[in-house]
Amino acid sequence: MGAIVGVHRIAQQFVSSYELGSCWFDALRGGLELAGWEGVADALGEGDLRVAFFGDLFRPTAALAFGEPAYGPDDIRPGLDRDLLTAFYDAALEKEPGLAPPERAMGVHRAATAFMPRQLLRSRTFAGLTQRAFIGNLRQVSDYLTDPATKEAALRRLGKLVDDDTRVLIGHSLGSVIAYYSSCTSLSPLVKG
Repeated sequence: MGAIVGVHRIAQQFVSSYELGSCWFDALRGGLELAGWEGVADALGEGDLRVAFFGDLFRPTAALAFGEPAYGPDDIRPGLDRDLLTAFYDAALEKEPGLAPPERAMGVHRAATAFMPRQLLRSRTFAGLTQRAFIGNLRQVSDYLTDPATKEAALRRLGKLVDDDTRVLIGHSLGSVIAYYSSCTSLSPLVKG
């Protein structure tokens, strides 16, 4: 299909493979140019890059309006959602100790689930995100990792683009997990035995 196949990040549920392909093509050519590979950048054609799209797997069903559902702390599910939230919060605390709660403030589970996203959205890493986007993105990662149907659908879409002509597989964010998993399977022509 393409010499280069990309796999996108989270939070792409309201775009398409063609929109992403256009952005990625320009960014890839710009990166090659900055790295001193102007000839390769100039020779790269739009057909050389395809982006495996799976963002629509996370669109709300029967959504009539653009945007995430109004996710709030009550939508953070026990298990991986909560574990990822805690890991993000703990990592943010290492770099920004001011995000810590007042002494003895996080004894109750529900309060902690509401407090951690609020504090993370104040951090340098997640500044600019809304609560609904943050929790929606958290759920996308969790859903991919825990829902076999979602994982299989994303891998199947990537598999349709990777063939014997594919030379480079680029994954960004969750896309890197999908690309890695795909390349580790016997189904991938990228791995030569």
